[in-house]
Amino acid sequence: MREFERHSDNPEAGEELVAALEERGDLILSPLVELAFTPLVVMRQHSVGHGGFHTGAMGRGSARLRWVYDCGASRTEGQQRLSEEIGILAGEPGDAKRRIDLLFISHFDRDHISGIVQLMSALEVDTVVIPYLDDLQRAIILAGEIADREEAGASVAPGLTQALFDPVAWLTEFGAKSVIQVRPGGPGFDGAMLLSYGPGDGPELSEDVEGAKPVLVRQSDDAVNAADDHSVVDSGSGWMVTHFGRRFGDWCFLPYVTSAKQSARDAFRAAFDGLIERREDESMIAAFHRKMEETDFPTKVKATYKEHELGDANAVSMSLYVGPFRDEVYFSRKPLRAGQKRHEAGPGWLLTGDAKLAQVGRRNDWCTFYKPLKSRIGALMLPHHGSHLNFHEDILDIVEEDCLLFACRRAKLGDPLHENVWTVVERRPVAIVSDDRETSLMQVSGATVLKYAERELSDLAKEWC
Repeated sequence: MREFERHSDNPEAGEELVAALEERGDLILSPLVELAFTPLVVMRQHSVGHGGFHTGAMGRGSARLRWVYDCGASRTEGQQRLSEEIGILAGEPGDAKRRIDLLFISHFDRDHISGIVQLMSALEVDTVVIPYLDDLQRAIILAGEIADREEAGASVAPGLTQALFDPVAWLTEFGAKSVIQVRPGGPGFDGAMLLSYGPGDGPELSEDVEGAKPVLVRQSDDAVNAADDHSVVDSGSGWMVTHFGRRFGDWCFLPYVTSAKQSARDAFRAAFDGLIERREDESMIAAFHRKMEETDFPTKVKATYKEHELGDANAVSMSLYVGPFRDEVYFSRKPLRAGQKRHEAGPGWLLTGDAKLAQVGRRNDWCTFYKPLKSRIGALMLPHHGSHLNFHEDILDIVEEDCLLFACRRAKLGDPLHENVWTVVERRPVAIVSDDRETSLMQVSGATVLKYAERELSDLAKEWC
């Protein structure tokens, strides 16, 4: 152990030592050895009010890995805060562009994507991960946005209509090198695949990997995905993080997509087929784009949407677990800061976007998927900004009693949470992330044995936060 402490500030020397010991047959990446290479991690839920902006970075030596989950806000104050936070991440003018390795978009509602263009213009984005949206689902999302904006006396942003017409082309236009679409989960899906890897296990890389890199492991066949491939994968596929060809601290990203019931999709199609007057071989989303040129079309959409109560048709949202996939002992439990409060939490976060988990079948499938990660989840985002319409107490069964529950909401909503939610969660640690800077959440974790961990953590935090 003393020898690894001596090399902990020099990853290259440590790698050479591990290789020499393996060749000699003394060890095969035992837990003791992996401790020396466990990276430092900083994760933050930014205070942008009713929206979402989660960022994270991990580092060891010169290696860096950065990710983002959602980037949007709904109100002027929140959008201003979001713009400021993106500017901080981008660094000083004239600096080399920083890179985001993974950008996850939970769904395409305005309050979750309004800052995507600014983000992708200010930083280089390698891979974007989105829910798989067929033609009908993209039309459903657009109709819901039209109805909401018409209710508010506003129009739909042109960028959103372009994004929904062809999400892959839109993201590629703004510099994404790869766009991965995740199909909805369902009965029989669980998140245990990555948990099955033991010390030294993992997918074989087809080429040398320099630095820290996320590697996609498919649910279907454990195949490693090419970096520039625009693929569609199943829920249960996930990203393992490697470091110079080795696994990097057992860290993973595990998405799961909830979807609308087929009956809700059929009801939407029946309600709108006549209104949009589709032409032969015309897709539904293309028909919406054509009809939006008519001045009275938004009013008709709002009326139809509300008359048929079609809100549940727009139920696609991608949740994301970010954290260790094997044994959380490699990451120390560090304080999670909520404003001026501190809470001891585990290293993993479960982010839920606008998942509609009140519906029993959808909720049961979601809980089954994430329950194997229970001991690793230290922070759980309450779905849909803590809305009581999308909450059920059963979702708390997949986390420990000391897990921090948080919701991203406007400070002006009045009571922090609806009484139907509050009566269930009031005995647990709860935080509200509003558009007040003091309400942002930040957590750090990493191996406690690293001799110069404080210095490296300071560098990582200054660079990314």
